[in-house]
Amino acid sequence: MKKLFAAGLFGLVISTSAAAVADDSVLAKVNGHDVTKAEIEASFATMTMDQPNGQKLTFDKTPLDFQKAFVEKYIEKQLIIEAAHKAGVQNDPEIKQKLKEAENFLIQQKFLTDLVTAQKSDDKLKKLYDEKLKNKEGAEEIHAYHILVKTEDEAKKVRADVVKNGDFEKIAKAKSIEPGAKMSGGDLGYFTADQMVPEF
Repeated sequence: MKKLFAAGLFGLVISTSAAAVADDSVLAKVNGHDVTKAEIEASFATMTMDQPNGQKLTFDKTPLDFQKAFVEKYIEKQLIIEAAHKAGVQNDPEIKQKLKEAENFLIQQKFLTDLVTAQKSDDKLKKLYDEKLKNKEGAEEIHAYHILVKTEDEAKKVRADVVKNGDFEKIAKAKSIEPGAKMSGGDLGYFTADQMVPEF
């Protein structure tokens, strides 16, 4: 894979100490795009879990060799994405449909999170829910939680962890790759069947 995309990498500059540079410092260049420390740290944060002491492992606390390897893998991923865009993969009807589904899901998550945050009491939430329920013309709603992982094996391990430890919200925040889960603990809120994709 590296050989395939090596021609697209015009410049690679990796800082000798990521901890010593500012968030806007350039750690690498990919086809004219500056890859900043903040961009790398944001990517790293989505892949790490809380430590036993409850703290999140940060990119600048990892060994320098790991930092360099992580930046190289990130660059490789960006080159693949760039090549895919040049090939027009983003225009594939299936991709467009998946993007629309993902957009709807994220919009729903953001809306529900903001809605819950804005409420100051359980009474207000119940009143709002009752009003919305009346407008659903009797449609059945469910209240669901989820933990999104990449593979079936990961899902089985997470399920076993939930059964064993019972703290779904904590496990969702630690293991789910869906961004909203880190705030909501996997809570999807209330919804009707037609608000989700058929597979769900």
